[in-house]
Amino acid sequence: MGEPEGYTVLGSYYYTLGLKEKAFKTWDEGEKNGSLKSGTTKALIVFQEELEKEAAKE
Repeated sequence: MGEPEGYTVLGSYYYTLGLKEKAFKTWDEGEKNGSLKSGTTKALIVFQEELEKEAAKE
């Protein structure tokens, strides 16, 4: 609808529902359409997941 940051919200909704692959595809689409927050959100999720993996090893 012309609001690129809507992809960020929609991707976050998908991620919350456990639809990780769909969330990342939505954020990718957001980046293509000018959403700055989609890329940031995607990076934060990946970073958080890596931190959780490292914590589980300890």
